Amino acid sequence: MIRESYNIGGKIVTAYIPNKTTARNLENLYDVCNDLFNEYEDCFYSKENFAELKKDKNNKFINTK
Repeated sequence: MIRESYNIGGKIVTAYIPNKTTARNLENLYDVCNDLFNEYEDCFYSKENFAELKKDKNNKFINTK
């Protein structure tokens, strides 16, 4: 596992980067990003953007329910 520290908006964030990517690791990363960037609308897809992305079968999604 790789450990990296970043300064994001004056907040020190330590990232633990696994050697192998799994759906659970990505979910954890997205949860952290959602917390850090929840004030920035431009960081998130709208429902319309998401629906457009779902049309492309080459795109991979964590939760396919």
